[in-house]
Amino acid sequence: MMVHLTVLVSSSSILLMPKSPDLIKAMDDAIRGDLQSFSDSFFWLALMSSLIVVIGVAFEGPELLHELWPKMFPVFAKRWVKKIGFIGWLLVVLGVGGEVIFGLLEYKAQGLLQTFNDILLTDAQRQSSDANERASMNEKEAAQLRKDAEDEALERVTLESEFVKEEPRITLLEWHKSQIAKRLLPLAGQKFLVGNCFRIDDTEAIRAASSLMGTLEHEAKWINAWGPSMGGGENCSGSGMFVSVPPNATEATRNNAKVLFSLLQNILKTGVFLDDTGPWKLYELPFVKGRLDQETILIIVFEHPYPLSPPHISNDAK
Repeated sequence: MMVHLTVLVSSSSILLMPKSPDLIKAMDDAIRGDLQSFSDSFFWLALMSSLIVVIGVAFEGPELLHELWPKMFPVFAKRWVKKIGFIGWLLVVLGVGGEVIFGLLEYKAQGLLQTFNDILLTDAQRQSSDANERASMNEKEAAQLRKDAEDEALERVTLESEFVKEEPRITLLEWHKSQIAKRLLPLAGQKFLVGNCFRIDDTEAIRAASSLMGTLEHEAKWINAWGPSMGGGENCSGSGMFVSVPPNATEATRNNAKVLFSLLQNILKTGVFLDDTGPWKLYELPFVKGRLDQETILIIVFEHPYPLSPPHISNDAK
């Protein structure tokens, strides 16, 4: 029996082996059940020993009654009473001995069961600690990944901003021509005008305006209200690119202007402005005045926005 116990308790070392959780739980339940059954068996043996003691005491009763009250129980004076009393005495001795032995064994079995439960509790605490540690490590790794992603995004934006500052806008507009067409083609038929304002020695604005006009007209299928050409003027003060509509523009025209503005802002990053209520009065520029109706979007390309300056139109154009 003790060999069986040793095997059961040593089986708990299997918890340290890489087994599946369901298999480990099944083995734990089986070991705990065996230990509990083992303890229960000693309990019932001790209980049976107590019953034997009771029977032994009952067998000694007639002899004791005769000794105490011989006149009242003369029938117990016979020889068989002493034999029964002796048998009772033997039963008492055996019963008491059984109670002691099986009680000690039950105590030992309960100790083994408690030790096994302590092992499981310690292992569960260790697993919980490991899980918390792994969760903490995962959280730290996730935080580091987020930080790396944010740093990468910041670096990319910085590089893009530096690129925008140093490269002609036509480069970005040509690179994103397919993106512009894909986004604006559903709005095909929208009327537009492209104009430019620049210093006499600056051709960057003309090239950017020409590229955008070609993409809107040929790729996005918008209608150039100036035909195959664009308007412009020299020595207009201002920087950046403006998307504008007249004060009386229709709701559809305003919405399409906002779509175009958002797209250009995403591509050029800086120096793109929306004038959807006409506070800057771009529609009154000399080369635009009288040509803009309520269904036409006006795009004015000024000088390159680097270094950036606040939106400004010369007093002559206001």
